[in-house]
Amino acid sequence: EKDGSWKHQLDAQNKLSTTIWDGKPDIYHASQTLLLSNFRYSFAKTLKKQTFNILVIGELIVDITISDKGEKRYLGGSPCNVALTLSRLNMPPTLLTTYNPQDELGKFVNEKIDLDDIKIDLQINEQTNRSMVYLDDDFNASYSFVYSSNITPNSFDVDYLSLGSISAFQLENNQSKKFQDFTKKAHQAGVITFFDPNIRKEINPPYEISKEIFNSYLPYIDYLKASNEDIDFLYPNTDYFKVAINLFSLGIKLFILTKGESGAILYYQENKQVKSIALSCVLSKVIDTIGAGDSFMGAFIYYIIKYKPQQNEKELKELLLFCLKVASITVSREGANPPYLCELNDKTECSVLTKQ
Repeated sequence: EKDGSWKHQLDAQNKLSTTIWDGKPDIYHASQTLLLSNFRYSFAKTLKKQTFNILVIGELIVDITISDKGEKRYLGGSPCNVALTLSRLNMPPTLLTTYNPQDELGKFVNEKIDLDDIKIDLQINEQTNRSMVYLDDDFNASYSFVYSSNITPNSFDVDYLSLGSISAFQLENNQSKKFQDFTKKAHQAGVITFFDPNIRKEINPPYEISKEIFNSYLPYIDYLKASNEDIDFLYPNTDYFKVAINLFSLGIKLFILTKGESGAILYYQENKQVKSIALSCVLSKVIDTIGAGDSFMGAFIYYIIKYKPQQNEKELKELLLFCLKVASITVSREGANPPYLCELNDKTECSVLTKQ
């Protein structure tokens, strides 16, 4: 028609037909709307055009939670959660990990990693690792594991490296030693390194061995994040500020201590003096704490790479605020489910922040 509209059905003589219905229903656009609803993740992948040469190495585990509501499965493992967080912040890394893509849990993993466009450098494992997750009355998670892996990192063609957690301390298959050697060589080659010990007493080696392993990494780590439980285990009965001084003497550039619902403390050096910034976070709701520290770590890596903050209170406070926002959204929903970049605005669950 001359006004640009169109008829939905014509007969063999090119005349208007009403064998289906009268009028001009907008069926074309309605059908397109239905089709577009299926492409959420394709669009997300298309938007991720900027590439960052980030390698995350370590375990991928399926977290299985059992409650009176039944069994639920979540993609997990600290390094995997870090990679997931980075991917959702539009900074997709490569995750060097191991699982069995053919077993039942591995097929579950295949579906999940495809949804979030996580690039996997896969080394096949006999079975997909899993953990049973138990939540206490305060929604804090504890774990029991069925775990074994043999990951061999071998490429230094990266700009950033993140590691830690179970695999970084694993004695089986000489795993920890391989990670230590790789971290050392990568750091000496100019790779910027991030580490989160994420101690799991249920599966980590005893204190003396874990401390020795942790110390072996430190000279080759630029950015360290650890929970207060990690530091209490690795440095029993030691003041956190004294721990920070020790870490900086070994070459750490920034150290963030997370304290659960009490927020976090960022330690840094300015004019060769160790200083700290402490922020507490008031949460409006907590569903569970699974993946909270991992999403914090992913946010830490993202912010360092994206904004390269200087060693001053103003810029580092913004870094800490960002990490707390990401973690606060994660604990507001089930499982390790970090936010997408578009969810981070002034109306996050981390509603009140104060300097301690």
